[in-house]
Amino acid sequence: MKRKKAPVYIWHWVLIVVGVWTALEVRGYLQKRARVEFVRSQSRYSACETRFAAVLYPRISKRGDSDSMSRSKFAEHMTELKRAGYHTVGLQQICDLYDAKRLLPEKAVAVLLDGHRDTCLNAVPVIEQLGLRATVMLDVRAMRQTSRSFMSWHDLRRLRSKPNWDLGISIANAGELPGQLDYLKDRFGDIGVCGVLAPVDPGSSAAPAPDKTVVFGPGDADGYNSSSTDPSRLSLLRAGPQQDRRHLAGLLSNMFSHKPRVEDQFVEDTAQLNWFSTCGDIRVSDGAMQLSAGPSRTSADVWSVGTHDWSDVDLAVEFKVSGGRQFWTYARFSGPDSFIRLGCDAERLYLQQRVPGTQLKNLKISEFDFDPLQTHSFRFIVRGPYVIAFLDGQRLSSRPLRVDDSLVSGKVGFAIWDPSRGVAACRIIRTAVKKLPCIALMSADWYKAGWAAEHSDYLSYLCPDGLGVDTSDGRDDVDEYEALTISSAYNGHTLAPTVVLDENDLTMTARGVLIGKLADLVKDHRLEGMHLDCRKWRDERSFVQLASIIEALKAGAPQLTLMVSLSPQCYQSQQKNLEPADILVVRLDAQQCDLLDEIARPFRLKTLLRTEGDEPWSFAEVCEQLQNVEAQSDPTGDVGYAVKKYDLKGIALCKR
Repeated sequence: MKRKKAPVYIWHWVLIVVGVWTALEVRGYLQKRARVEFVRSQSRYSACETRFAAVLYPRISKRGDSDSMSRSKFAEHMTELKRAGYHTVGLQQICDLYDAKRLLPEKAVAVLLDGHRDTCLNAVPVIEQLGLRATVMLDVRAMRQTSRSFMSWHDLRRLRSKPNWDLGISIANAGELPGQLDYLKDRFGDIGVCGVLAPVDPGSSAAPAPDKTVVFGPGDADGYNSSSTDPSRLSLLRAGPQQDRRHLAGLLSNMFSHKPRVEDQFVEDTAQLNWFSTCGDIRVSDGAMQLSAGPSRTSADVWSVGTHDWSDVDLAVEFKVSGGRQFWTYARFSGPDSFIRLGCDAERLYLQQRVPGTQLKNLKISEFDFDPLQTHSFRFIVRGPYVIAFLDGQRLSSRPLRVDDSLVSGKVGFAIWDPSRGVAACRIIRTAVKKLPCIALMSADWYKAGWAAEHSDYLSYLCPDGLGVDTSDGRDDVDEYEALTISSAYNGHTLAPTVVLDENDLTMTARGVLIGKLADLVKDHRLEGMHLDCRKWRDERSFVQLASIIEALKAGAPQLTLMVSLSPQCYQSQQKNLEPADILVVRLDAQQCDLLDEIARPFRLKTLLRTEGDEPWSFAEVCEQLQNVEAQSDPTGDVGYAVKKYDLKGIALCKR
């Protein structure tokens, strides 16, 4: 009797099982043999920032000298990074961040090494032994000349066979990049070059910008980058030959920390870990930070570490100019053509802004009798689209000044300038840099509450008839709305009317009508914000419709800030459909806050926690000092603690 053949689909399953088992065995072998730290990619579902640092090391030699770092010191650096929980990533992962929208792990650091032969002999074993990942920046020109000081083609072949390594190119001038890329392609065929170390400003027209390749420019920087950084202008921290591992770890820690407040009276040298200079020299001594231009420079600057993505900020500084004509404080600085600044010369005080593609613009100019022998103080408050400035306790203008909507976020710092080289210098005696939490006040009459309204970002009120400000009674509501508008303009917050949406209004026919009504409300009253209350929604199909509604409103009013209130369950399950929203408002009790551990940081960055009370305006002052709030028994204390712990955007204060 003949045996029946096994059905074909059984062999399919056998092949699948064998394939999975083989893949796991290969992965285990690689981890055991090369000890590579595999980092799982995540889909990037939000436009919010994911961050990484890039560090370029000098030549790594056996014993080290004035131009090179010793092998033992480099090993200490890598061991410290691993011990402190940093994830080393390659430039291929950085390219994927920008091209494929893939998130990086938390505390991601890209380690870049030069192409010297010494580095290959001394740094490569350290990276492979610790199971880290790094990128070698090849000097192809020197390799073609068979220079013994640089890596050989045999060394390159060996690196390509290991999963620890990505490759980049270091060029002497922009014109030689195409030839070097062609030469590598002809020699190796499928070789992948992920980064370029350029000798010119990456923002200039001469800078190379190959497809799917990131570019690092010249000069000193702090190495901070994010998903919103231009990939052709990435920042690179250059580690010195004698760089102490603890100092570097301290800089990275401050860079990645979520500290909402930095105060310095410069009584310890460790205060240098809070600051980083890209131009000039800084030195902490005699209870002050000395900022000075080098002999060949006309300016010097210093930046607060970890403030690169700050939006709302309160910056205070006490300073004394010892040399130079101009002193400046900066906020939302994302490049030399994108910033807000407050500064002075011998005669005037200036409040200025610079938007990419435009000339420097004066927002306010005031007379200023500058005495270089005296100590002066600046205070610079930026909230949303408004700025308030003070000099020696005197307010620069009676009302907040409006800044361009494109100036959203950036780092905080100071600069000194003089037309003559080597002259600019100042003493910064005391600073207080505070990240301001976003505060939304959800009540129509809170603009009368004085302090609360003046220190809020958004003022929301319930539209009397759902989608308008006019009712059958007529005039009273119009007067109320006009009062709100005046309060908004003078107190520096965005007016965002609340519209309660019903899921039943989201049929295909009614959806177009709803979009039309919302768009008319924005247009008729020139609104800059809108709050959509969807807390009673449960159907996923409704949130799909909501995404299209928000996109339609954004298309007609790109600068409109759209806030959405929703339930905790939908906050957790509808993240993809909530991508178009600018701000999310959710109420969580102490037990529900644990779910924030499962929410990625980019999504948390646009979340406001809703809290209620009998006197909500009295909570505003507490929320303004969120960085000092610990968990308490009252609801506002608990919410303030959660905002600080999970790095949320802020708080929405509501009447009970």
